[in-house]
Amino acid sequence: MKEMTFFVIVCVLFLGILNVGASTQGHQPINIIVILDTSDRISQDGQVKNDIEIVKEIVAQFDNLVKKHLQQIDVSNESIGYAHRLAFVVPDQPRTPAIPPNLIRALEIRDPGAGNGYPEFENHKQSLLSQVPKLYDFVQQSQQTGSDIWGWFQDEAHDYLRKGYQNRIICLSDGYLIFDNDIQAERPKGTCMYIQGGKIDMSKPLVPVDKGFTDYSVSFLMVEIDMKDQGDFENMKKYWGTWLEKIGIKETNFAKRGRWLRKIQSFILPE
Repeated sequence: MKEMTFFVIVCVLFLGILNVGASTQGHQPINIIVILDTSDRISQDGQVKNDIEIVKEIVAQFDNLVKKHLQQIDVSNESIGYAHRLAFVVPDQPRTPAIPPNLIRALEIRDPGAGNGYPEFENHKQSLLSQVPKLYDFVQQSQQTGSDIWGWFQDEAHDYLRKGYQNRIICLSDGYLIFDNDIQAERPKGTCMYIQGGKIDMSKPLVPVDKGFTDYSVSFLMVEIDMKDQGDFENMKKYWGTWLEKIGIKETNFAKRGRWLRKIQSFILPE
């Protein structure tokens, strides 16, 4: 009888641990990082307008995420001790002016973590949205030489990723990691993409960055892929997907230009 009682107690404790783990995972905070590729893709007709619409949708979905969190706090009458985050980042372009720090600082907002902090959050949100057109205006004043997305992952990604968070990276890019010819020739091997006969040269993959991301929970979505060749989309997914998996990001998704709405909605707020 004592052995049976002990067995029941152990089972109850084990199930309790499982439930706590599931609860913790269900309430894990979300850290959204949006990479803006401001290379010559933005010179295409309507691309800047489209990018700004995508930014607005991302911010709107983040707002929904925050409101959902605040409702949980109101219902439980407790302070749920985490805050969702959203940051927009712009990879460097060789030989172009650096984006002013005040612009970059304005491109980040956080969940206030309490209902009475929402009005201030709303102000920060509107401020962010007002800065995005200024960012694109600034970038368009100079010639675009190529967005160094590989370099961002190498040098800056770890400054934005958070342990204990669900890190979700959204990349607005045509998918082509290429530079002006003279810059391309100077790039270290494996840090850019090569085009051969109008197609991606799959024999020249990207090398992994020095630090991988296996210690983080990271998912990745690239939207606005604009194919130079209509049959190249599968190669584009394979090219990026292989590299991302090598650096520890296994959950990946890709969308062609103009097909971003449902992808973003389900990426930020899964049903």
